[in-house]
Amino acid sequence: MATFWDLEEKQIDLGDGNTVTIRKLTFADMAKIWADAELFGGPEQTFQQRFATALTKQSVIAWSGPGFEGRGVSKENIDALPWRIVTKISEVASDFSILDDDTKNASSADTK
Repeated sequence: MATFWDLEEKQIDLGDGNTVTIRKLTFADMAKIWADAELFGGPEQTFQQRFATALTKQSVIAWSGPGFEGRGVSKENIDALPWRIVTKISEVASDFSILDDDTKNASSADTK
């Protein structure tokens, strides 16, 4: 069983030999996201996109594969990713960091 000091990691397969490794976010990581003035500095219609980008930037710790060749993990390189990749990473990172196992299991349980 993991303890609070053992931050879990997860690998996301993007296909074509490309993978991204994310880490489970801490309370401080989430507080940093929520305190970012840029998150609230735009139109309400694009809040979700700004949140997804911030979550991705905090979560990604490594990537590998031919699609990433010559580009290390950085905020600038994450900004250069196609939106569909950022969306995929942020969806996995959100579930991985925010939902605990009990919540995941309850949300997928048959309620009949």
